[in-house]
Amino acid sequence: METQEINLSSSAIGSDSEEKTSEGEGGEGTYAASLNPKYTTTNQINIQPQRLKIVNICETETNIDDDEISLSNIEDDDELSLYDRDHTTLALEYRELSLSKEGRQTLIELNAVPKLVLLIRNGENEEVKLNALRALFNLSVVDESTRKQIVSAGAVPLLLEAALEANSAQPNAVGTLANLATESDIKLIIVSKYQGLKPILSLLRSEDATVKAHACRALFAIAANDDNKLAIAQAGGLPLLLECMGSSSVAVQINAAGALANLAIHPYNKPKLVEGGALAIMKRMAFSESDKVQRQVARCLFALAAHTENRKHIVESGCISALAYMLCIQKEEVQRNAAGALGNVAMSDEFKAAVVDSGALKPLIMLSLSNSESVKRQTARTIFTLSAKEEIKARIIEEKGLPNIIRLACSTSPEIQRDASGALANLAIGSENKDLVIKCGGLEPLLNLLRSDQSQVQRQSARAIFALAGSNENQIEIIKGGGVPPLVNLLANGHDEVKKHAAGAIANLASNYPKECAGAIPILLESLQCSNLEVRRQSSRAIINICPEDAGVALSVSRYVGQNGEKQRLRHDMRELYRETCIPSYSFGKEEEKEAVVIPTFYDLKLVLRNNVAVPCHSAIVTARSTVLKKMIDLTTLSSKAYKTNIVTKIYLDWELSHPILLESLLEYLYTDSIKINSSRLKSAELKGELLLLAQRLQLPRLEGLMSGIKRPSSWCYDFEAFSSGINYGDITIYPTAAQKCRKLSPTRKTDATIGCRVNRCVLLARSSYFKALFSHPWKDASSGVLHLDCAPNILQFVICYIYGLHLPTLGEEDWLQVLEAASQLNLTGLARLAESSIVATATDLYNIAAHLPFVDAPILKLYVIYNILVNDLDIYVEGLDKFKHKWF
Repeated sequence: METQEINLSSSAIGSDSEEKTSEGEGGEGTYAASLNPKYTTTNQINIQPQRLKIVNICETETNIDDDEISLSNIEDDDELSLYDRDHTTLALEYRELSLSKEGRQTLIELNAVPKLVLLIRNGENEEVKLNALRALFNLSVVDESTRKQIVSAGAVPLLLEAALEANSAQPNAVGTLANLATESDIKLIIVSKYQGLKPILSLLRSEDATVKAHACRALFAIAANDDNKLAIAQAGGLPLLLECMGSSSVAVQINAAGALANLAIHPYNKPKLVEGGALAIMKRMAFSESDKVQRQVARCLFALAAHTENRKHIVESGCISALAYMLCIQKEEVQRNAAGALGNVAMSDEFKAAVVDSGALKPLIMLSLSNSESVKRQTARTIFTLSAKEEIKARIIEEKGLPNIIRLACSTSPEIQRDASGALANLAIGSENKDLVIKCGGLEPLLNLLRSDQSQVQRQSARAIFALAGSNENQIEIIKGGGVPPLVNLLANGHDEVKKHAAGAIANLASNYPKECAGAIPILLESLQCSNLEVRRQSSRAIINICPEDAGVALSVSRYVGQNGEKQRLRHDMRELYRETCIPSYSFGKEEEKEAVVIPTFYDLKLVLRNNVAVPCHSAIVTARSTVLKKMIDLTTLSSKAYKTNIVTKIYLDWELSHPILLESLLEYLYTDSIKINSSRLKSAELKGELLLLAQRLQLPRLEGLMSGIKRPSSWCYDFEAFSSGINYGDITIYPTAAQKCRKLSPTRKTDATIGCRVNRCVLLARSSYFKALFSHPWKDASSGVLHLDCAPNILQFVICYIYGLHLPTLGEEDWLQVLEAASQLNLTGLARLAESSIVATATDLYNIAAHLPFVDAPILKLYVIYNILVNDLDIYVEGLDKFKHKWF
């Protein structure tokens, strides 16, 4: 019986890597000249643009005819003489009517918009134009229809012209443009048809704070369009808006920050803003006395943090502390965007600790109790992301965060449910928190979430149950809580990512309670045909744990399972080879002494330091992993002599190393692609610093990253693939034979193949217990340098690819059966499990498969064949198992 936890992967951190904000529509309200003089801004929200607060603007867009209405069609003489007054009196009356809601409605009924546009165009004097512009400004606040009527009447070019005239009418012209730009169609007309960006941007240099505020507000609205975001940047708008952030006018600051926040959403603008000094400005403005400024600053940082490269600059500039400060501002929109920005920064693993060290963790945990769903959503996402790091888990527990996360899991929001259950899963993986999650009441909401109709919620809650079921004490609680039926249901009906966690949870539960999980056998057997390898692996574990021991089926499956199971198995095998070869006895701790087994490993190389300390190793491994070391070693000489004469070549290294452990640690990395940085062997910072310099000297970027805390991609499998593509330096040659009756390796059998596979003895004995036994005794097979395997050439190539961890080609059912036989003979357990699950997934001829079963190690395949050949009824299945077990087990 065995239990297992899922390995931490990218699925274990917050899923929102981009900012979820969408553009604000200009201002929280368009406003009239003589109404509220305070400027307000538009919210940038997670799901959909928010409606204007002062007026109810319909979100359904209608197209506007871009052609100007012909003013000659208006009987302006009759209309203007309607009250027998001159233009000055009429414009003044229109302005006075526009100051009240009732008056504006009267003007709309009088169809005053075209008349006002005509007065602006043909007014007798500046006073007429001024009053007409003020009235039009006030009318632009009414509704969407009125704004579109203003555009259709041909007002936009007149407004742009008036906006450039430094007089008392200028603020009204710019303000009207800002109000008009709140409509999606109109913002495009202003930019595309009338080339309005250049004049509006020029107004950012105005000395009139009101004009500048209106210009920023217009750009705030215009920047809601993706094409306009790029156009503003290319027109030089970014530095002008950043300069506006230094204005003493709060209205200018609010709208400039809002425009920058919208612009920061575009990928082109994210790095440009950082290069232009936006972070220092945002950090300073985060401490503004205006929460509306803080709101837009938080939005901007939220957007900028979605860019991976920006995160480092955000941390180094101190904006992390500013964001942590804004979490404590008692305004929901500030808190939400600050939490979202921190969540984006934390998406990069190397900056998670910086987020916590900024003091953000405690307020984040407190915000999980917020009354705002949007605040809780961003908080849950950020905590989910942070909880992926082991050391932060303890901090979350210390800050009493677990009960709050459990409360979040009880939310009715699917997004919050997903992130909260994901955080609980992270906390429960590989830590001492499993029992604590249960004690704090986390089991009930997680079991409820298994029944969710949202696949992402199912996935994270199943992950959490999978992890919790790794504790023997928790297993009975999960079973008593009714956890098995929903897990079986997810295994039957869920997506593959859900199924693998559900199957893993059942496998863990079945390790101690097989009877309680026996009803899952039919679904588990069906899952063996899933195209997803991990689903098949976890289902295999579950079946093995459920089946009775006297059936002989409860055999150990792969020690390593998970998304990268075969890579983990290869890493484990290479680590054992490293331990047996490269670590001298004085380096072992007490526990390691017990585990160390001294066997011949046929090393062909010793690296010798200045103090004559020599560390044995294998040239095949060292040269595959380091191009610098490869240049120092004559591989052809080594491979031609090593297996025949047991010659060990010494390479003298002119390196200044303070301790041999540094060389051993280097070899640990070369063999396993990993290193135990915090082990007792690398206690001091000086040793770690030396190893970092050594990594730089040998051009090993991943090791350099491991030592400096920067995550870098692995080249391990690529190195071995490149090395073994020709395997010109192998010391063993394996030939395929055509014989099909005798299925074993033979050093004397004649070959029908003309080309053999050159392989490395050290790799064979690391990967296969068969070869380890073969090469550990003075048999002829071990010293001849030539072996034959009774299989087809393509099967031999496949086996060699598996041994070296290379890409595996596609095979058919019959080929997989041959691979399974070869794997069983060579004691390649991982390959046997891989072949077994692949056969189950594509099985067509069960009786042909049954004919091969006496020759192979395939407990799951045997179960599958029995189940499908006999009957789907569980009772008859068990009876049939007893009938055939003496033949196959």
